[in-house]
Amino acid sequence: MEETRDRFSFSEAYPLDNAHYGVVQEEQGELAEARKYHEKGYEVGDAYAAYRLAALLEKQGNGEEAKLWYRKAADMRHPIALAIAERPRTPDTVKE
Repeated sequence: MEETRDRFSFSEAYPLDNAHYGVVQEEQGELAEARKYHEKGYEVGDAYAAYRLAALLEKQGNGEEAKLWYRKAADMRHPIALAIAERPRTPDTVKE
């Protein structure tokens, strides 16, 4: 894992590696650090970083914030986020 972390550590020369490094942080259980790197990736225009942050938030049970990040990723044309953002919402309750 150390080799993977070194390979995807943040570099000004490769700003799109932020999302990849965020994934490494997720796998190590460093979720606050993962979020930080996904946000950095989004700031440099990486739709994948926005998508990964949305997925992380969803896994953590923060659905409302995840929706915002899926929308940001979709606005940047991330294909999976587009599909998620465009799927019909199901009602929270069932009508009788």
